[in-house]
Amino acid sequence: MENCDFINMFDVESSINVAEFKKAVREEHSTDLEKIGQYKQYYRMVFKETGMRPSKFEPEPGYCYVKHKYKDVEIEILKASNEAKRVVYFFKGCAYINHLTDSALKEMQRMVRLLGDVDAISVNHRIAPEHNYKDLLSDTVNGYIWLLEQGYLPENIIFIGDSSGGGTALATAMRLRDLKMELPELMILFSPWANVAMDTPSYDAYRDADCMLGENGLLEYAKEVYMDQKDVHNPYVSPCYGSFENLPKTLIQVGTEERVLDDSITITEKIRKCGGEAILEVYKDMFHEFQSYYELDAAKVAWEQVVDFINVHYEKGVYIRGDK
Repeated sequence: MENCDFINMFDVESSINVAEFKKAVREEHSTDLEKIGQYKQYYRMVFKETGMRPSKFEPEPGYCYVKHKYKDVEIEILKASNEAKRVVYFFKGCAYINHLTDSALKEMQRMVRLLGDVDAISVNHRIAPEHNYKDLLSDTVNGYIWLLEQGYLPENIIFIGDSSGGGTALATAMRLRDLKMELPELMILFSPWANVAMDTPSYDAYRDADCMLGENGLLEYAKEVYMDQKDVHNPYVSPCYGSFENLPKTLIQVGTEERVLDDSITITEKIRKCGGEAILEVYKDMFHEFQSYYELDAAKVAWEQVVDFINVHYEKGVYIRGDK
């Protein structure tokens, strides 16, 4: 990492005890596999009875929340009260094995509040091991087609994905490009898991340091059920092995204590080598998906960088920074 001159390093002084915070995160995520299994069982029961995803999500004032089905794809939409022209397509990380949850929608709500005048959608795509990457990408591509049919222009669509959602966002962009479709203007990836093969040094080097993904076996299990060995370097499964020509302008953020650190470096380097625009921000002592912990000073800085990245590319600067 030291030899990568394209890395922007952030060392944010924290107002809280980060070591204690990471200890709590480690404990919080120690049973993620068990919790995912319980949710999937609950999901199947509710879906069998109602035909809908279990949800008690209520939007904040000023936003309208609706569900829509398009080509058998469940799309969940958060619309601003006025006629927003721009939209975030949010790909929530779920290690490729978990359904969309209300916590993901709450995260999307905080996201649009920070970004200002923008709508947002997320797709409850099919998951492993019940389905493979072809089904997942079919669903996410259909979500994009739905956005176009609603009148959103590609230049006003922003892909945002975290963890495996970052990998899905990248794979979806690659798939759209390969289908000769016009791509979204911007893509923002938080700690993307884009190498399901897990065959680069950071996966072992930061196993102990990674307070979210180091000990719970989540990545290892997801790799086993999502990736067939013959697909080990399939770019739609592990986008790090794909072609990086003609992708959206991309901002990538990652922490120094992440097993997926090499993925972010690889993505940035390959986009830039193909003549594309990519910015990589690495946050010292930060962990996987730290941006979703809004009480962290590093998360506040990271979101300020996201807003700046968007404003730079939309010259009128229509985005308004909300409460952190």
